[in-house]
Amino acid sequence: MRDEIRAFLASILQEKGDTAAFSDNDSLILTGRLQSVDVLELAMFIEKKYNIDFMEQGFDQDIFDSVDSIVSFVKRCVKAA
Repeated sequence: MRDEIRAFLASILQEKGDTAAFSDNDSLILTGRLQSVDVLELAMFIEKKYNIDFMEQGFDQDIFDSVDSIVSFVKRCVKAA
């Protein structure tokens, strides 16, 4: 799961011309590397890939700030299902 999320994030960043490395705990939103539209694209990926409904879970942009926070959120949702 972590590798799939990292790869998807890397593809979003690469489309924007951002090829700099990032670690799993790097802030991607607060540093400006991800914009709102990127977060929405990531949310749609997570909904589809992991069958998570943000209408049920609620949408908090902080979830998407790092690979670690995304993975933690997905794991919580998958466990609860």
